[in-house]
Amino acid sequence: MQAFLKLGAITATSPIMAAIQFSKLWEGNEIHLRDYEKGFLPAWGELAVLQEHVWNLMRGVQAVRLGDVLIERIPTGTATKIKGEGLMRHEIVLQAGPGCLMRMGKEGIGPETGDVWAWKVLEAAERINESADDWISLIIELER
Repeated sequence: MQAFLKLGAITATSPIMAAIQFSKLWEGNEIHLRDYEKGFLPAWGELAVLQEHVWNLMRGVQAVRLGDVLIERIPTGTATKIKGEGLMRHEIVLQAGPGCLMRMGKEGIGPETGDVWAWKVLEAAERINESADDWISLIIELER
């Protein structure tokens, strides 16, 4: 089974990066825009430049429910682990370079800036950043 599905790419990551680069909304390495249980958070309104991408993705994959939405930053030389929760995770890569790797099981892919990926987290997964810069992605959980 193919774990990762590339849905396409966006070409205009610069306006998003400009909006978040010096934002005071960062909580550690994350900016939470929407919580499935709490709904939209203040950052959603402050980062309106992201909304179009979320709605377009929902329409494009014919999602019926929007879950958590967040921006995640993985600093150089670090990794994040993701539990296998059966969620459909969508990732719009805002910044990534050679040395970034998404891996689940034996399958791995190297994302590039602008890529839009979908992957169902069926088992433990990890995202590893061995690139020269932070890896920054918009993470959107959707139910189809």
